[in-house]
Amino acid sequence: MEEADANGKRVTRARGDSKLVVEQTMGKWKVKKPSLQKYAEKAKALRKGCVVLEHVPREENREADQLANAGCRGMNQSTFV
Repeated sequence: MEEADANGKRVTRARGDSKLVVEQTMGKWKVKKPSLQKYAEKAKALRKGCVVLEHVPREENREADQLANAGCRGMNQSTFV
């Protein structure tokens, strides 16, 4: 992060309540489902050097969970695949 700052790059902190997604995006856990591998690779490339990801348990992040659920109402499952 120091190098990114020295080069004028913005460091972003992202938080997520899915430990699976956070760990897969950080490259610590494998993405086994072939249909999700391309998204994991893109996320990995985007976060390289500029994004810090951290896991936040859902019970500690109720407001964000409620907003996410509200945003998903009315969407069908194919939107996410």
